[in-house]
Amino acid sequence: MQELYAELADALGTSPGQCAANRFAETLVQNAVRFPDRPAIVDVQTRISHGELFAACVRKARELRASGIARGQQLELYLGNRIDSAVLMLSCTLLETRSVLRAGHATDDRASYAQTGPTDPTGAGEIVVATSGTTVTPKLVRHGFDSVLYSA
Repeated sequence: MQELYAELADALGTSPGQCAANRFAETLVQNAVRFPDRPAIVDVQTRISHGELFAACVRKARELRASGIARGQQLELYLGNRIDSAVLMLSCTLLETRSVLRAGHATDDRASYAQTGPTDPTGAGEIVVATSGTTVTPKLVRHGFDSVLYSA
């Protein structure tokens, strides 16, 4: 388990201890260890195990950091109904970005993101979900990272 914390910490640019203290990161690592081959996410085209999900989130976090995304970065996420959307959202959660989710607004149903504001490394990360407006008026719903654990 310590190797996974070290790998995740390297991807996030933090320490293994800080990863272990993050409840979301802790859950991701524990599931990768306890259930490496069990399905974590299934979409219409494929499925991904907990071990594969961990590896995909590490890869995506490295990619995001390499492109300049850091803790507190304000992002807008365009998510489709695919595994890559879940991986993007979970990786942004691990990086503690401030993200607005736009479900159903992805081009070709593929996940993408755009930087929409300045980075505030001192601010706590959050996710804001933009609802579709099925109740007439679209709403923005703010979530802390603990609530991502329950919706993931």
